[in-house]
Amino acid sequence: MTEKIKRFLLQILDDEKRVFEILEGGFRAVTPEAIEMWVKERVSLLPPSLKKLYFENEELAPLTKRVLMRYQGLIEYYLANPENTLRRLCEANPENAKLVLKEPYKGYILNELKSAYEYIKRFLGSES
Repeated sequence: MTEKIKRFLLQILDDEKRVFEILEGGFRAVTPEAIEMWVKERVSLLPPSLKKLYFENEELAPLTKRVLMRYQGLIEYYLANPENTLRRLCEANPENAKLVLKEPYKGYILNELKSAYEYIKRFLGSES
């Protein structure tokens, strides 16, 4: 599995168009039902299994870091400015606005975005 992930990371490192397609596909896939489930089940944007695989794995972490540094502008746009993420979730599916703009959903999403941003900033600041 590590080799497959490594190939994927190398591919997106040099394919900005693919990264935007993946990102947009992710936004379009979000539904009000998914948002309700995130909050109810306390789903993490960066779950421990993902952190362990991409950020803590000695083989993948350096490549993960390269990809994140390459797309740092997107990270800043969506994670450092989470209102941009909320707006995009609503644009991708107007039905999402019914939840994304009210509590507890908005607060939960904003907290997850902030937490993910802080984790990624620490990761990018660490030595590899």
